[in-house]
Amino acid sequence: MHPEALQDYEQHKKDVIGAKKGKPANTKYKQTKLFSGSSVVQQRRLDELIVSYVVQGMHPLSTVEQKEFIDLIQGLSPHSSVMSRRTLCRRIDCEFDSKISSVKDLLKTTKHLCTTADIWSTSVSSFIGVTAHWVHNDTLERQSVKLACRHFPSPHTYNRIAEVLDEIHSEFGLSHECIVATVTDNRSNFVKAFKEFSITIEEQDEEDGNEDLSFVHIDSSVPEYPSLSRLNNATMGKCSALWNASGRPKSAEKLSEVLNCRLITPCPTRWNSLYDSLNQLNSQRGKLGDIMLKLNLPSFRDAELDYLEEYTKILKPLAVAIDRLQGQSSCYYAELLPTLFAVESKLEALRSSNFRCCSHLLQAIMDGFRNRFSSFLQLKPEVNEAILASVTHPYIKMRWLPQQLSGGKK
Repeated sequence: MHPEALQDYEQHKKDVIGAKKGKPANTKYKQTKLFSGSSVVQQRRLDELIVSYVVQGMHPLSTVEQKEFIDLIQGLSPHSSVMSRRTLCRRIDCEFDSKISSVKDLLKTTKHLCTTADIWSTSVSSFIGVTAHWVHNDTLERQSVKLACRHFPSPHTYNRIAEVLDEIHSEFGLSHECIVATVTDNRSNFVKAFKEFSITIEEQDEEDGNEDLSFVHIDSSVPEYPSLSRLNNATMGKCSALWNASGRPKSAEKLSEVLNCRLITPCPTRWNSLYDSLNQLNSQRGKLGDIMLKLNLPSFRDAELDYLEEYTKILKPLAVAIDRLQGQSSCYYAELLPTLFAVESKLEALRSSNFRCCSHLLQAIMDGFRNRFSSFLQLKPEVNEAILASVTHPYIKMRWLPQQLSGGKK
């Protein structure tokens, strides 16, 4: 410190210390009470909370008429009142209109986006759901919004699907220039709708449109080897019997006593559900004997348990990749090529495992995988968009290129 400033510094210290000593110490603190005046909820805020509770929790509208619910609200806020069911309906309609308007305003500022469409059915009704996804310009995070969830009665023909999709897109002001792609589950009615009504791109190879780029069903193309087929049918038959038993109350209780958890059962509409179900059984291998005995079901033979273990081990790279690519928030097109090369590398590494039962299965999956994604794995010109997406990603860049390709492809 400079000598000429030292005197000022010392004087400042004395002033601060003197001010602290002379500060009055009679400050009083009031104990907060549970229902103090500051904690009273305003009627407007209470109405907003009730609407949010009913909508977000999917509670019936009659909730606001239940005596217990009214007592709860008035017990917490004695001076507040609970809206009627009719008022609740009007408020929900207003909230819906306001939400739709905000979504439309948000989409107006989005230059390019992708939509998804899915149709599902219950025992009495069918529905169609449409969502939109895009990347935020500043944060580069993926944004998502729900566009529609509508009753969609049968028949689910391709022309009706195209009509409803076009209606939803038009309602939100989404033009063909804005929508870069629509993702579906590749069912025949969806595929035909896009074949009949899509815009033809001249530079696209005609054969590309017929190629399903999903590898969820690669294992279905496995050629049948007699010994492998018999072992597969026997193993899957016993697994199916166990899954069916888990749906019965008494059998489910016995299963819970042995496993201390519920069995995961396959679902045709959920990717990886078969792998997840088989993987759980494989992890409980030591208890399967007791389970089958308690349920009076044929026990698994050692060969069948070995097959189950090898089957899940081979399918694991595919299952992990699918989970990665169907992520909700941080999944980008840039991850496709690195993921495909990672799957190929992991499948190749499994060759050294010397499988007793599933060596043919491993080879068939590798052949099917390479055949399905040959354009991507060979980095052909038609996948330049995927290459560009990967190399321009700040984290991925060129790291995903295998050593045997990196020199020439760079």
